[in-house]
Amino acid sequence: MSPVTFSEGLAAVQLGSFKGSYGRHGGIRKEWGFLNHDGRWVIPAVFYDVGSFHEGIAPAFFSRESITGWGVIDRTGQSVVSPLPFTKVGEFRDGVALVYGSNARGFYIDHDGNKIIVPLGKANWPYSDGLTVVEQDERQLYIDKQGNQIALYMKTNRSNTSGPSLLEGLLLQNPANKTD
Repeated sequence: MSPVTFSEGLAAVQLGSFKGSYGRHGGIRKEWGFLNHDGRWVIPAVFYDVGSFHEGIAPAFFSRESITGWGVIDRTGQSVVSPLPFTKVGEFRDGVALVYGSNARGFYIDHDGNKIIVPLGKANWPYSDGLTVVEQDERQLYIDKQGNQIALYMKTNRSNTSGPSLLEGLLLQNPANKTD
């Protein structure tokens, strides 16, 4: 067992066992589930991969005979967004999650799995305070949940892996990124 940090009172835990031939992992099948602070299984280890809980839901990769793909589960392990052809689903922030389709382009979904925003550039970061950052032609654009450009753009700083951030509604910008 390898525990991960707690989020909303639950920790994602991975179990490994021999289950015969299982895709790229050979004979090892590693499944994820969630424990509470008391060490009790709240959601059994039946998922191929999971993310942390945010806003009461978490991304989960279903790998069963009848269902395969990324979906979203609630705190009981029930599917709230059926598995869809996503290559990755991020954690929910500000009511939306960044997901990637088979074409490797990012877009955002709501709690029901509806596609709500398809940025014109490469989607990079989760929403914070109603805004996110997308890359377009080596610029970073701040867009709202309707896809409208809200803030000035700046040159992309490749060394800044966490991305620009908002703090109490103010944009924090590295002085090296100034465009004047």
